[in-house]
Amino acid sequence: MNNIYHTIVIGGGCLGVASAVSLARKLNSNTNAQNVCILEKSVLAGGISSRHSGIIRSANASIQAATFAEEANDMWRNIQQYWGVDIKPEKPGAIWIARNDKKESAKTWIDLEKNLKKNGINFTKISSKEIKSLTNNLIRIDEENEIYFHEPNAMLFDPIKVRNKMYSALEINNVKLKENTRVIDFELQPRNKIKKIRTNQGSIFAENIIN
Repeated sequence: MNNIYHTIVIGGGCLGVASAVSLARKLNSNTNAQNVCILEKSVLAGGISSRHSGIIRSANASIQAATFAEEANDMWRNIQQYWGVDIKPEKPGAIWIARNDKKESAKTWIDLEKNLKKNGINFTKISSKEIKSLTNNLIRIDEENEIYFHEPNAMLFDPIKVRNKMYSALEINNVKLKENTRVIDFELQPRNKIKKIRTNQGSIFAENIIN
């Protein structure tokens, strides 16, 4: 069993898988070797990723965060070119409900709409008629106290389908997955060239560690 890798990623959630697959695709472009390994203390996507709602959106009070989220969401929309597997999301869009106190709160949301649009994020104030149409009259409308915004590009992924595709992406990209492997300790080897990770399944060596 191979216990020496270029990089070991600790944690098999969405971020861990994305990091491992991205690196493996670069390292394995000229070789078929398993250079990247994921250590997961339970099962793949069994932690926070398993409790995610599956909603992917960009709008955020921080424009910097919103811009970063839009770039990430564009990767989800084109996941096949990054992971080698395709995942089809639902595209219901998202409704945002804000307080309409005619003062600072409402102004903050209107300013947010303008700033998001300047940064290429589709986020628009809509009328009560539009929201009734979008929601098929399934939510209560309170025009006196609320204002409504629509983010049409928000997506919804089935977390179970994403998890299955994560397994496929690791296999396709030749990433080794060690589930039920808990990290116990780290040890630097002579000259600090190689790091050793002690786990409940034995020791594993790597030049780089991503945690």
